[in-house]
Amino acid sequence: MTTRPDQPISDALDRADAGLLARRLDARTCSPELLARLLRHPASRIRHLGLTLLAERTDTPQAGSRSGGGGGGAGHGGEGRAGHPALLARLLPTSPGESPEESLLLARLHARLGTQTPGHRLPDWRAAALPARVRIAWLRTELLNDPAVLRTEPPGELLYRAVRESAAADARRPDLLVAELVDSGDPVLRAEALRLARDGLHAGLLAPAFVRGRLVQLLDAPEHDVVTGALRELAEPWAVVTPLDASLLSRPVDARGGGRCADGPGAGGAEGGGPAWSEALAAAALLAGARHGHPMVLWTTAEDPSEAPALRRQAVELLGDQAQRTDIGRLVALAATDPLLLAGPVLTCLRGLHRRGHFPAEPDTGQLLALALADRTLPAEDIATVLYTCRRPLFDALLDAPPTAPDWPRRLELLVALARQGAADVPIGEAVARLLPAARAPRPFLDAIRVLRPPGVEEAVLALLPTAPSAALDALEAIGGDRTRSALARGLGIGGPVDGPSDGVADGPSTAPGRAPRLPVVPELRPVRDRAAALLWHLTQEPAQRRDLLARLDPQALPPGIEADLGGPDERELAVLRARVDVDDPVAALCRIAAYADAATLPLVADLLLRIVRDLAAPLDPADGPDRPRTDAPLRSAASSPPNRPGRTANPSCRTRRWKPCAPSGAGCGGGGGSGPSVCSTRRTTPARATRSSPRRCWVCWSAPGSPAVNRPCCSRRCSRSPRPRPPGPGCTACCAPATRRYASTSSPCWPTTPRARTRGPCPRRSSR
Repeated sequence: MTTRPDQPISDALDRADAGLLARRLDARTCSPELLARLLRHPASRIRHLGLTLLAERTDTPQAGSRSGGGGGGAGHGGEGRAGHPALLARLLPTSPGESPEESLLLARLHARLGTQTPGHRLPDWRAAALPARVRIAWLRTELLNDPAVLRTEPPGELLYRAVRESAAADARRPDLLVAELVDSGDPVLRAEALRLARDGLHAGLLAPAFVRGRLVQLLDAPEHDVVTGALRELAEPWAVVTPLDASLLSRPVDARGGGRCADGPGAGGAEGGGPAWSEALAAAALLAGARHGHPMVLWTTAEDPSEAPALRRQAVELLGDQAQRTDIGRLVALAATDPLLLAGPVLTCLRGLHRRGHFPAEPDTGQLLALALADRTLPAEDIATVLYTCRRPLFDALLDAPPTAPDWPRRLELLVALARQGAADVPIGEAVARLLPAARAPRPFLDAIRVLRPPGVEEAVLALLPTAPSAALDALEAIGGDRTRSALARGLGIGGPVDGPSDGVADGPSTAPGRAPRLPVVPELRPVRDRAAALLWHLTQEPAQRRDLLARLDPQALPPGIEADLGGPDERELAVLRARVDVDDPVAALCRIAAYADAATLPLVADLLLRIVRDLAAPLDPADGPDRPRTDAPLRSAASSPPNRPGRTANPSCRTRRWKPCAPSGAGCGGGGGSGPSVCSTRRTTPARATRSSPRRCWVCWSAPGSPAVNRPCCSRRCSRSPRPRPPGPGCTACCAPATRRYASTSSPCWPTTPRARTRGPCPRRSSR
């Protein structure tokens, strides 16, 4: 006796075995006939299982096109048609369900399948006694299928929640749904219409022209939040392709009197909502007017003293995209009426004009400088950027003040910002240096000198060391040289050689027999003696002078700047190590040099880094890029680097302080548990597919040696694989040849890619190209 494949499923249906059916049935392969039997079964558990399988089928794209018989049941002839929405919709029962759970599933299935099936009819759910949650789901389904229900459905919480849970992508006709919501006249429904219109537009379900028309219709709504949302949406880039009339955008504000001050006319608005909503509405109208190209609306708001201050500031800022070069004087005159309120927005507006190529003229320089001096919260960099084209008049106006003027700190801030713009034709540093001796408060001038670093100002700064020692030391850290070292040595009492040990920098003369008398520390350096000693240490390069200074240091109270620099190797030993640099292995050379490198080794380290990374930036075809340097080019040593200019010493934090290894012990780059310096970012690791044990492959087509068939222009071998990008392996990036030394007889250089794959000789493939 033969058992049919669907016989166990039929027997489970007869005895209402929901557990076996849940284990055996698959929603993707279940036939429509079996789904119909499940949905019309007298047992509620079986019907619920059928609804669950049908919901999974509708949520699975192209589920009906799958083939397979695992638990499929009878009737495989309709398997190709099982995923059609109309066929699945016909399987739904005509009743709203016997339980709330079953009714809720049916409502969701009707909403999913009914919107895809024309002429779909819903069961009479209004006559059934259903909970509120289920009635909301059925009402939502009815709205998505037929938006005309809004004309007869009474407003209430059920309708509001049903619309709030609806989405534009779920509706059969989202345009009709939005139109009915806009025409309903209900405030809640109009707000939901705005949301659905925005979502439908962004999802590509609604045309921009249709949404624009509905948004313009919403501008006449009495609800201020709806009008504000419509104006903000009309200010989006998609809506400004076709500009709207200025009267249409400002009509909602004029009708409500929004945007006025609390003590001005129309402060309460049309509905008594207060200035909060009226300012939001006016701000949205300003933004929409600016985006649609109506500058007169902005000028009217900006020049009206009765408008709210926030609206005036916003209107001035928005003028940056609408004003012209001839309006700059008008803007500056407007800001002069209230600098603390309008100077910042005017500067923002001028930045916008600057981006559009409209620059201030020379007559506007004085007024703009007056605004910058009146409001010190304005960024000096923005002022210098806007007035860069008038930098010479600005420079003259900034210097046109006596040295005792109280606004010199702000003037120096603007001068430094102008110098940072690259104004090389304006002698800013020299002018500040000339004003330094007559300055009443030297600290701002010394701070500016630290940034500007003008030449020949070292003596003037040293003259201020007794009166402003802290600020003078800040400036000398940037510009100090030999004269600074001599002055600090005399000030710290280190005027001559000292025999024997010392207990630190003393405050009084030494009385030890057989020694030269030690000069006392001058009173003005006593509060900053540690900083002065650290600066003197970094400026001292002669070994004898360093030993003299070291003998006067207190080991129990070392200045931090000196302690960080102690323990360096001898320069003669370093010269020997720097001379032993392996050009063929720059990674190993860099790891060895980084253990003892300092600022003097930067040229050598930069050359090694360039040799490591140049193959990464090189083009695949050498003909596409400039010629690369030869690998046998001599390395720049630290001795060949250009010396510092006289009187221009680098900051001590980057001049002589040693580079400290940052890798912990046992985690060095060299592997094997060594404690090397942290230079892992400069090493190139071989990819996993190109290890030493793997065969040499072509970089471009990734063919192994000995591959038959076709000549490829990418490598010297014969291969039959199509060229495709692969990770580079050991070999030459110019010819893709393996890293061997058999090509050392030709005349073109070869460019190795890894430290282990080196070809000292020239490359034959590159010369043949």
